[in-house]
Amino acid sequence: MLSIITPIFNKRKTLPRIIDSVADLSRLVPCELILIDDKSTDGATEYIQSACSQSIDLKKVFLKKNSGPGVARNAGLNVARHKYVTFLDGDDEIAVEGGRHRSNAASLLSLLDSSVDIVRLQHNKWKRSTTSESWTTANQEIHAIALGRSPGILSEIEMVECWGYLIRRELITNNKIRFLETRIAEDQPFIVEVFLNAESYSETRVLNYLH
Repeated sequence: MLSIITPIFNKRKTLPRIIDSVADLSRLVPCELILIDDKSTDGATEYIQSACSQSIDLKKVFLKKNSGPGVARNAGLNVARHKYVTFLDGDDEIAVEGGRHRSNAASLLSLLDSSVDIVRLQHNKWKRSTTSESWTTANQEIHAIALGRSPGILSEIEMVECWGYLIRRELITNNKIRFLETRIAEDQPFIVEVFLNAESYSETRVLNYLH
């Protein structure tokens, strides 16, 4: 259900933590972790080559030359197969709020089954949207918003990074959205284009993005 795309360049020290955090998340929702090695020089390449996990589907991509996060994420998108994709930087984590409770699993799976285009995760810079007044304490979700009817929501979202969102993969593939192959500001045009092509938006407090 969820493809987690992680570009890796010289992140050998944080790789075990990334794999463990995705394994923990996979107890709530089926995941594949796609590690794209961007020609690391600190032992990360060798670690990825030998890495294995019994609890998650682990895919490995090795770039022939150091090309930057845009190229690496595009390579990850090329092999992603699940309904939703999310981008996890090599020194970040996605944590499950409140542990691995059944209510959290049911809530998250119900949201993803609804095929909403974009789901924003809670994160350590997260602020509650002032137009989002329909939080339900039972399942910790906000109802999906039709962006065409609520364009004001777009002015409240800082669309400067690609991380912190679950994005329906079909939205990306159908609209041929890809990252710029640059080394800086490669994700800003990507996430803006995602929002411009999206029809529905939701938020979840079940998952935290720790940046």
